[in-house]
Amino acid sequence: ATVMSTASRIEYWFRFVTLIGIVLSHAALSAADDKNADRIKPYTENPHYWQYKGEPVLLLGGSKTDHIFLLDDLEEYLDEIGQAGANYVRCTMSQREGLDLKAHKRLANGKFDLDQWNEDYWTRIANCLKWCDERDIIIQIEVWDRFDYTDAREMDYWQISPWRPANNVNYTNEQTGFQETYTDHPGKDKQPFFHTVPGMKQYQKKYDLIRRHQEQFVGKMLSHSLPYGNVLYCMNNETSTAARWGQYWIEFIQAKAARKGVTVLTTDMFDDAFMGEKAEHT
Repeated sequence: ATVMSTASRIEYWFRFVTLIGIVLSHAALSAADDKNADRIKPYTENPHYWQYKGEPVLLLGGSKTDHIFLLDDLEEYLDEIGQAGANYVRCTMSQREGLDLKAHKRLANGKFDLDQWNEDYWTRIANCLKWCDERDIIIQIEVWDRFDYTDAREMDYWQISPWRPANNVNYTNEQTGFQETYTDHPGKDKQPFFHTVPGMKQYQKKYDLIRRHQEQFVGKMLSHSLPYGNVLYCMNNETSTAARWGQYWIEFIQAKAARKGVTVLTTDMFDDAFMGEKAEHT
């Protein structure tokens, strides 16, 4: 019988382990490819169209409200638009509805805790994603909507917002730089909520406290949405804020998706996009 030397055994074992590593890496890549094969993406033969479940598709749809997941008759509505030939809806992660339809938990004292969730809100978004998926309806999530954080035009959405310091147990005006009211049109971009990203012109270190809760919110949203391949992500429902704000959330979402081994498509929506090269923010 041939007796292998210690050096030969080590070399043999190294080659064996390397081979196993290559096989497992290839299997992991194949699994990732399979996981992403049916997800919404630009059509491989013509990027002017979309591709879903391997087939070209033209997205066509409409919504009777911009935050459809809060509709009480959502299933019936999705059936109705599906019967009309629609296959696309947009959905803002609304923060403006009544006190019982906020993303965060409302405590017995009437204030919100930004570290706890309102399960009704998140059950509604989970159902919306599931029902759209079952009907092959593409859903575009719009992560932030500047009108949710304003009092302009007597809308007073900031007055009932969980993010307003007077309405939560997590921070104060002094700690965050928030004001009691914001009556200017949000297009004037005076709300610190949209300047919490380091490197932005109006950023202050104290805004990190706000961003921590923002990241928790987006992370919670992604825990529901990332498993679904019928989701597109738009950072804002219209914005005049510097592009760095939306880019931060694009990178945040892309990083979370990458850790799950899935591919997602992200974009932003600027007020001045129609101006082309003359646009200031796009």
